[in-house]
Amino acid sequence: MKGIVKLIAITVMSALLVVGIMGCGSGASSASSASSASGAAVSSAAESASSASEAGKATTTSTTSSKSASSASQTTSSSSASPANLGQSQRFGSAKTGYVSVPSDWKDFTSKLDSRVVEASAMTYLVDPTTEFTSSVESHWAYSSSITLETFPCKYTDKADELLYKYRGETDNYTTPDIQKTTFNGKNASIVACSSADNVDITNIAIEKDANSCVLITAWGTRSTDEAVLSYVATWSMDK
Repeated sequence: MKGIVKLIAITVMSALLVVGIMGCGSGASSASSASSASGAAVSSAAESASSASEAGKATTTSTTSSKSASSASQTTSSSSASPANLGQSQRFGSAKTGYVSVPSDWKDFTSKLDSRVVEASAMTYLVDPTTEFTSSVESHWAYSSSITLETFPCKYTDKADELLYKYRGETDNYTTPDIQKTTFNGKNASIVACSSADNVDITNIAIEKDANSCVLITAWGTRSTDEAVLSYVATWSMDK
């Protein structure tokens, strides 16, 4: 597969598990590991969800990375730009991180996480409970379709770089990551995407909140769920 990632009003999606980042420069907030890498790019997501445009192109540095980048994200048409299978939706998040809409059968599992991690980044952890599995990387439960919202007191570019270096430093757990600087729902953003040894795709979207802080959205999905999960991510805004 080619290392080109296309998205309309969405982003590239990727792998699983929850691990909040305690702050910039202290590790990455992902939590899952899948065996294929991803490239990512976002183009003014939900803001122009009805106009399907190529969000970006990221060329991977290895054949494995290229293959997963292609499978981790799919191009959707303008007619399907709205959230997939959202039906009755729920709006979750906070005034610090912004909010996303997810289907009514998704659950807020924030209370299952370490309270110190949750407090440090104002994290919200949303999951499709039917996708639970035991992560070979984390050695505990995880969800292959899930979304986290967090905020950090650092520049969005610094947070993206932190994640990039984390994945590059854990080659046994993650495929070669791709990074793309773009916009997301009208805000400056950087996308870092890869896959984990658990065969889950991970997409991290670091969004500029102001000059010295950012919002981080991390999405986990599989080839069959990437498009839907990313369509939920595309509903993000700071307004409830």
